[in-house]
Amino acid sequence: MRLIFNGAEPISVPLCKEFLDRLEPAKLRRNAMFPCTAWRKPRCPVSFPQVMSPLQVLSLNRHKLGVGEAIERVPATDKDAIDLVSEVAPFRSVMCGSRG
Repeated sequence: MRLIFNGAEPISVPLCKEFLDRLEPAKLRRNAMFPCTAWRKPRCPVSFPQVMSPLQVLSLNRHKLGVGEAIERVPATDKDAIDLVSEVAPFRSVMCGSRG
């Protein structure tokens, strides 16, 4: 298997890591998972990372995520940290009906 699309809402960092750990003995590459956001209709991906890039996790201060606030990166061990999966950049596709 070369690619696995993970469009869960929200995408669980611990579950992603556990899934990749458990399938590593079966030779699943750790960069096979594509975290993505998808529209409900027509159910196509809206954003996902570059092909073959590793899972990117951001550790952010959970109290600095309000509208208009600047996000604050913190160590994963910080008591106020929340780990979020980065989906990187928007994706456009003719198959999804996008023009541009």
